[in-house]
Amino acid sequence: METLIEILEETPLWVYLTFIYLLYTGIKASQKRTLTLPKLFVLPTLLLLWSFYALYDRWQGHWTDVCYWIISLVCGSLIGWWIIHKWNIQIDRERKTLTLPGTWSTLWLILIIFSVRYYFGYYYATHPAIPHPIFLTDIIVSGVITGIFIGRSMNYLYRYEKVDGKRPGR
Repeated sequence: METLIEILEETPLWVYLTFIYLLYTGIKASQKRTLTLPKLFVLPTLLLLWSFYALYDRWQGHWTDVCYWIISLVCGSLIGWWIIHKWNIQIDRERKTLTLPGTWSTLWLILIIFSVRYYFGYYYATHPAIPHPIFLTDIIVSGVITGIFIGRSMNYLYRYEKVDGKRPGR
């Protein structure tokens, strides 16, 4: 128990603020909501930057790691696209908005990515030598989950662009 309290006390403030923002975003996503196009890309962009930073910060010079990260982003994007491809979204071309159904999956994905990033951040802070398989697991899991958010946003954008303005998007 003392170790857990120590870990929480040494966690930087920005981590708690990030957690609160992500939690708020995930809970808000559980309800039907209307978003503008730029807002659709806020969370995926933040997660992409966070994932890239994890790759860059601990990169051990293996170019194959970059390839694994990119492949995991692409795979995650395909999964994200597929997960929502049948969702019923309403598109308002005049106001440039999309109305999305509520889903708890966003919160679950956010909690997973935060837990993964927190765990590996702790691991890296407490272990000076990082075994390559640990680093590889970190960037692949981070890439897949980040890719899921990217794929979802790209699906929304695609559907927004293809709608003719006379009927709501699927």
